[in-house]
Amino acid sequence: MDPAEFDHHLTCVNPAGLLTPDLKRKVREALVNHGSTLLEVEGEEDLAPIVVHLLAPLGSVILYGQPGKGVVLRITDEAAKARARGLLDLFTTEVGE
Repeated sequence: MDPAEFDHHLTCVNPAGLLTPDLKRKVREALVNHGSTLLEVEGEEDLAPIVVHLLAPLGSVILYGQPGKGVVLRITDEAAKARARGLLDLFTTEVGE
């Protein structure tokens, strides 16, 4: 993928098994950018759709890769937000986060 093909190119660090404040900040930034945005995650992005669905407006079309399945397309609706909230509630919060 050529980052030059996007209007905006963001990067963040997100280690495996975590949802970092950096990821959350960059998702917020990506959602308010006008035009296309590439968000590259250094580390692991498998949990990023949880944050994306929580922050995205209803009706947003979210595309992401899922190992063993390929590209997933999910529209942010109330069910997606509820599922994301339920998954997020299973996480523990580190002190200072």
